[in-house]
Amino acid sequence: MSRLKWSLLLVFVFVLWGGYQIDSYRDAARWRRDIAVWDHFESPDGVYVLEIGYADEHWKWARLSRKGSTEVIADRWFNAAEQIRVGWHSDRVHCNLNNTDTIRLPPYWFERWLARAP
Repeated sequence: MSRLKWSLLLVFVFVLWGGYQIDSYRDAARWRRDIAVWDHFESPDGVYVLEIGYADEHWKWARLSRKGSTEVIADRWFNAAEQIRVGWHSDRVHCNLNNTDTIRLPPYWFERWLARAP
């Protein structure tokens, strides 16, 4: 194939990928807006508060903030059909039974930056 054909194919793939990302972003924003049920969990040392919102029967949104503050410093989307169990440790909090949905304490700068994104 010529360079032009490869370039057009690459542009087409990027357009498809970009459309998928925009659609995913819109779905996530709609789900965050429509969450009505929240569970609140406080860390044993009283420094952090973890809120878990239920978007539907499988998708959950966990957001972490400091106690007394409304600023979200870390958040996670996760898919869990089973009941949520929160486990607090000195360096992390996990939101699921399999320990894969983990937020470090304190969150990295990148997690704090991502949590501020709309």
